[in-house]
Amino acid sequence: MRSHPPVITAANASRLRRVRELRPGEPTSAHDHCLAFDPRGARVVAMGAAGTWARWWSLEEEGAASVSPREPLAQGGPRCLLPDADHVLGVGRASPASGGSLLPDGLWRPRLVLLSARDGALVRQEPLPHAVTALACSRDGQRVAVVMDEGAVLLWDVREWRLVRALEGMPGVPGSPSEVVVSRCAFSPDGRYLAAVSTRWSEPRTQGLVWLWDLVTDEGPWCLSLDTPVSHGLAFHPTKPWLAVSGGERFVAVIDVEARRPLRQSPGFFGYGCHLDFGATGDVLLASADGFGFTVHDFETGGARFEVRQEGNVSDACFSPDGRFIAYGEWGGVVSLWAVED
Repeated sequence: MRSHPPVITAANASRLRRVRELRPGEPTSAHDHCLAFDPRGARVVAMGAAGTWARWWSLEEEGAASVSPREPLAQGGPRCLLPDADHVLGVGRASPASGGSLLPDGLWRPRLVLLSARDGALVRQEPLPHAVTALACSRDGQRVAVVMDEGAVLLWDVREWRLVRALEGMPGVPGSPSEVVVSRCAFSPDGRYLAAVSTRWSEPRTQGLVWLWDLVTDEGPWCLSLDTPVSHGLAFHPTKPWLAVSGGERFVAVIDVEARRPLRQSPGFFGYGCHLDFGATGDVLLASADGFGFTVHDFETGGARFEVRQEGNVSDACFSPDGRFIAYGEWGGVVSLWAVED
């Protein structure tokens, strides 16, 4: 694999090509990957959207075999993350043997688990008070946001393996907490802000919401209603205080995080953007469309610069930290890497 292809931009995205395939150790029918790179771009991790499987690969080793966790992760849980090239962070199933305790409904408490990226062995663990709905890692890999049922949010220090603080939860939502489903969360590039997107399921209509916390002043969350009945994905702009949020068909909104107000909607965006990610320069927005593959959009116009169509595939696509590669989950548990070829 070419080690230093050019950074992907709106000007060259049409020349993207598949340059490498990362294959699972055993055959699988998977077609629902959630993906993440480590901050250095040395590894990529894939996890089933339902939490039923996970594996990861070293990108510094040609032909490297996939590695899987030695113990099962929580079904229906969020994605796995790579806080650094040596560790994988996820949500593990709890049991009496692991030191877990019972939740009020009689289920065992889930655990935040840190695994070895080399062999999948358990390194550290911590019981959690609620089921986890979303995870996000800061750009430096040091802090993780844990969004749980009941609207609770924890800020966790991975390196010190300790709770930094519990953030103010998600108040002011009509109806019971079970009606609000959080899809994803993300840190701003400088680590100051945390954002989460959710859908409020209620009659007579559903409502897409975005939540914002200021982690420096410890203020928030602020809640903004979106002009869409659902909210799927989000991504912070790499250089500006903007947040892109996706919702229903043909909907991507841009929010000014500092002013906490919508700026505009992307005029030429099409499809369902279930997962969003910005390129390193901020001029391209990558969208994984539910059941249709992925598209690289010009951020200013919303127009498509490159598209991969895979009917029925609901996997993520995401940029490497340096913006030179796109990872995409394909049928059979394969993760393909895409880069610009001159």
